[in-house]
Amino acid sequence: MLYEEPADAFVAGFVGENNLLPGTVVGPGEEPGECRVRLDVGLEVEARAADAGGPGSRCLVAVRPERVAVAAVPAREFGEEGAALAAMVMDSIFLGDHVRLKVSLGDRGEIVAKRPAAGPLPPPPGTQVSVAWQAANARAFRLESG
Repeated sequence: MLYEEPADAFVAGFVGENNLLPGTVVGPGEEPGECRVRLDVGLEVEARAADAGGPGSRCLVAVRPERVAVAAVPAREFGEEGAALAAMVMDSIFLGDHVRLKVSLGDRGEIVAKRPAAGPLPPPPGTQVSVAWQAANARAFRLESG
């Protein structure tokens, strides 16, 4: 499906909203077709290697907002089960069928997450949270230099 498996970063952005996190490919992932990326925000993650290039290649890791998990628990580093980014909820907007969360990574940028409105209440603005996603829900695309 084009929405879930875009061929490149342009198509990913054209077909829907994404969080685009720059990083560097550091090696293969644990599963075939995945790579390990050291994000510029300081965390190593795994992602499906769409066209990420080999080790040392600059890339963008694309994650759809509905695939981002936000929890009011402390973040852990890569290599530990449940690796996540430390963040803070900046805004929470009710949009009928879902709640849109804007989450700050401090001076390292922000991430948008979507949660179903019918689920548990999201953490309120000002809450320290962990942000994570599954490798199968992230795609790494080569960052074109230019």
